[in-house]
Amino acid sequence: MKKIYNAVCFILLISLLVQCYTARSIVDLGNKTAKAGSSVTGEILKCYALMGNQAFVDQRQQEMIRLLSYPDPRRVMLPAIRVRQLKSLPAKINAFTSLQTVYKSFETLTDGTDKDASRDAMTSLLNSYFTIKKLPDLPHAAQQILPGATSEFTVATQANKVKEQNEVLGKLSAAYLEIWKKDLPVWKEYIDRIYLDYAKAVYALPESRFDPQAIKKLVNQPVNTKYQIIFYKDKVQQDAKQQIATINDELDQTTYAFETLIQSHQAVTQRPVSVSAVSAMLNSINSTLGAIKK
Repeated sequence: MKKIYNAVCFILLISLLVQCYTARSIVDLGNKTAKAGSSVTGEILKCYALMGNQAFVDQRQQEMIRLLSYPDPRRVMLPAIRVRQLKSLPAKINAFTSLQTVYKSFETLTDGTDKDASRDAMTSLLNSYFTIKKLPDLPHAAQQILPGATSEFTVATQANKVKEQNEVLGKLSAAYLEIWKKDLPVWKEYIDRIYLDYAKAVYALPESRFDPQAIKKLVNQPVNTKYQIIFYKDKVQQDAKQQIATINDELDQTTYAFETLIQSHQAVTQRPVSVSAVSAMLNSINSTLGAIKK
């Protein structure tokens, strides 16, 4: 009888230890997911800054073409989307910065190192929620997601409520994803226009606008000046296509990381949680962001 009693006690002890280990693993998983969210939003902010910088690239290229084609300027017009999209950039950068602050506050909340973490998490959630609500042209899909995100804020800001935390983070980030997805094709069209319009304009310039000695340094081909200029114009077009491909790849990889982040939030809310599946998603996010060309 005593042996049976000891065996039962041993089984109960093992079961308790397993439960404690599993609970700790899930909390750790929540912390790692929050860190991934901070990294993803950081990359999105870099992309928005990159798009903002393209306006200056475009302006500089157009000024160069106007100068080289004087007195008959072949002016390359700024893409019409510049006014509509670039004006909203500061507001979107502010919004995604607030989302990154949310993730950073949940990093602190889940590592248990700050007694004010719960309050800070609530503050950042509310700030990000109201910031996105104020954005101009907020996609309808985002508007549909947001109300469901606010109902669980109070529970989600408790340290060990990992399921609730990821439900809230998943919904809020899904609303932000709709903004990103709406902008993505516009940015790609914008990038095409900036670099391809410039390349076409360079190709249309007369030979007299080029310095043969400078061209020789740029084009290593055993041909006369006329053909060296042709090779140079072709190089400008190839460089433009390469620049477009590089930027588009960064946008696509960032999109993949963002979508995978939301999938990881959803996976953490499942019971039982597949720690290995979520870990694989987080590893995929980290490797994707690490592979983006800087």
